[in-house]
Amino acid sequence: MKKILNTLFYPVLVLVFNLCRWIISSHFEWERNKKFKYKLNYFSIPFIYIFEYCRLILNNICNPIYINYGLNKYSRYISDHYKENGIAYEIYNELDENESINKFNTSNSAIEYYIYNYKYLIDYKDGESFFEPGCGLGNNLHTLNKLYPESKLKGFDLSQDAINFIKKATKNNNIDVECRDVLNLNYLSRINENAYDHTIMSHVFSLLISNSNELTDKLRLSIIRELIRISKKSFILIDNKRLFTESKPYLKIEQKYRCMYYSSLYSIFNEFRGIGEFYIMHSDIDASIIFKKT
Repeated sequence: MKKILNTLFYPVLVLVFNLCRWIISSHFEWERNKKFKYKLNYFSIPFIYIFEYCRLILNNICNPIYINYGLNKYSRYISDHYKENGIAYEIYNELDENESINKFNTSNSAIEYYIYNYKYLIDYKDGESFFEPGCGLGNNLHTLNKLYPESKLKGFDLSQDAINFIKKATKNNNIDVECRDVLNLNYLSRINENAYDHTIMSHVFSLLISNSNELTDKLRLSIIRELIRISKKSFILIDNKRLFTESKPYLKIEQKYRCMYYSSLYSIFNEFRGIGEFYIMHSDIDASIIFKKT
């Protein structure tokens, strides 16, 4: 019976999914004050909520099919989001050197809250090395460099625009960044075991997807394995609280070329109980899990 219902609902699912994707991305463009010919108005608001409600219903009725359809689509879209001059960081190309330096030096980072509020779990020391895959604009790197000026910091990001921004914003020899893809397991596997004292992944994990939920879960486990192997002392993952609270997989359409996929982290980290211990930490805006090798 469920298979028949899924078959009947599939055309509706495809229609609602793509309409929601268009509405959400249009609203995002509008909020960024870009030129967009279909400017939203008050009359469009009820339709936004109607389609979002329909999407949530379909997500509940046809959860695996809905998620796999979305993952298959967005696994091909996401590289466009982070491509050079893509929507992710294109506005930072317009900043001159002084503006970039000011932006970098006044940035807020996700890791700072946890360092100050969970000192009994996070015992970083000046001179230790840090590795950050998916470093974005370098907010965490800036915080780490400020707190641990003698430490060597290595970061990489899929976006060349983000890497260009960091290189323009700081000439600090202790900060080394390059353009790489965290999904490239061959690159990660070539990094030596225990190469860095600490690894930080901040607001990246929920964006790591493949073209089905099964393949996504396998991919994420493989990435975590590599990052824990690379880390000599600790690995911390910071992300949306839904990763820590969702009882079943959930896919959120966020932008035209970017979605977020939430599924439980606990089953992944249970694999590593034999070589360390993990703890859950919370802030007002996100949550994190720290794995400490023993």
